[in-house]
Amino acid sequence: MKKRYLLVIPVAIAALYYSRNHVAMKHPKKVLEETKQAYRDVTGSAINYTPEKVIKFGAITHVYRGMINTPKSNYEFIADCYTGELIDVQEIVF
Repeated sequence: MKKRYLLVIPVAIAALYYSRNHVAMKHPKKVLEETKQAYRDVTGSAINYTPEKVIKFGAITHVYRGMINTPKSNYEFIADCYTGELIDVQEIVF
């Protein structure tokens, strides 16, 4: 009986740690600041504060949409709401 608890307790702790990091959505402003660090000479940026559901890689993902302006070109991006990772970036062609 004690051996079961020795196995269950670490698994439960790991599950709680994992779920805690992925339950709360990041603030859109923080996601935008992290995204801007990937570009040089950012002249402007914007992000939609309302999360959207998008099907990417065969799964439904909650994302923020935004755009980054640089002197050379403009980019539209979508970023994961929970992790802040960039999922897709497209250059806007005028």
